[in-house]
Amino acid sequence: CPGCVAFTPKLLEFYNQYPGRTEFEILFVSNDKNPAEMSAYMKESSMPWPALRLGSRAHIDTYDKYSGRWIPCLVLLDEKGEVISHTEVNGERRGRDKVLEDLKQKL
Repeated sequence: CPGCVAFTPKLLEFYNQYPGRTEFEILFVSNDKNPAEMSAYMKESSMPWPALRLGSRAHIDTYDKYSGRWIPCLVLLDEKGEVISHTEVNGERRGRDKVLEDLKQKL
């Protein structure tokens, strides 16, 4: 999607500001139509983070639990899996930049 294509470089830039990080990890939970599209997007975008296998039980459960109405959706979780920050709160769009800012404050 255009929003994903526009946001991924920004997320990569943020991620790369913290080499050797142990405080956080990004996990890609794709909304692609098939695994080939997902792999191609990850490769062309040079995503260094792990991803859940599209269509796997873990992918479906995670997507259902944390996704929002808009994509890309960025969710910040604590070590227990509790939501600290989300692109959407109570149906209101907060935006991905707000989630990145919340993460930055935690580091």
